[in-house]
Amino acid sequence: MKLYGNPHSACTKTALMALHETGQDAQFVLVDLSKGEHKSPEHLARHPFGRVPVLEDGDTRIYEVRAILRYLAAKRPDLPLVPQALSDRGLMDQWISVDACYFTPAAYDVVFQKLFAPMYGMATDEAVVERATRDVMVVYDALEAQLEKTPYLAGDEVTLADLCFVQYTESLVQALGPDLFARHPYLKVWRETMLSRPSAAPAALQAA
Repeated sequence: MKLYGNPHSACTKTALMALHETGQDAQFVLVDLSKGEHKSPEHLARHPFGRVPVLEDGDTRIYEVRAILRYLAAKRPDLPLVPQALSDRGLMDQWISVDACYFTPAAYDVVFQKLFAPMYGMATDEAVVERATRDVMVVYDALEAQLEKTPYLAGDEVTLADLCFVQYTESLVQALGPDLFARHPYLKVWRETMLSRPSAAPAALQAA
């Protein structure tokens, strides 16, 4: 397998986590975002929307990180990343949808404005940061309510849903600081637990 991505991309790191969690290897192929390689004709042939990551497995090509996670999990059905119980699977899919629809778009806006805009010589738009941070907190309030009941988002075991939130949460900590969890003690414990997993270790996230 090959994984096309960038080591600074939260979604790429999520795919690397999933590879580690499922015990699978993929050759990492760097897509240099700073040089615009994600918009090159070569990469657009892999991903028509010009994003990362992209997974290639023989003749199969999958883009969009949540699809990649499901694909990798399906190759290892012996692992509990997708729950067997229908209710838990429904929760997993619910939180994956929350990530895609509400969390990642808001988190991206915060991270871009606070971390990447200054790198590109752009002024941080604090109005965007304020609005997006409010949206993030709405999601974190919902996660907190779930994590007060169960240690992970879909029950007693780590699932794909948990993987979806780890890397952008870490980017938000970089952008906004550790006080991010001041009113979310259960989320704070979940974050510490997820970061203790081997798949979140720096060595697992190395683009090698």
